[in-house]
Amino acid sequence: MGQAATFEKMGSYRVNEFAKLAGITVKALHHYDRLGLLTPLRTEAGYRVYRERDLERLEQIVALKFLGLSLRQIKTVLERTALALRDALRSQRKAIEEKQALLARAARAIQAAEESMAAGKPALQLLNAAADSAVARLTRQEY
Repeated sequence: MGQAATFEKMGSYRVNEFAKLAGITVKALHHYDRLGLLTPLRTEAGYRVYRERDLERLEQIVALKFLGLSLRQIKTVLERTALALRDALRSQRKAIEEKQALLARAARAIQAAEESMAAGKPALQLLNAAADSAVARLTRQEY
């Protein structure tokens, strides 16, 4: 039975057990701990011990990461109120919508180039113009 069984009975897990349970790497858990995103308890010997509530917080981290938030943004959101989360989600949605629009323009430019090539016309000028336009838009958005 040993120590691992004792931890499980208490609803606590060593880092390897928790990583397996959560479907995440030990390296990621250590990284989240260093950043202060997910701070486990420590045994007297210094080993990390995770609890059930740590799994809930990890699920929040993974969900926000999936939405494209940086780990820095995630930490800020988790340390603040629901209002901060709403603002962060709105901001992330807008960023995704802008990327989506840029990708749609790129797809249209590629399609136009394909059609031009199929008609025996050069396509490089179309793609260069589309790329220049995209770079100009991104530059305007950044400043």
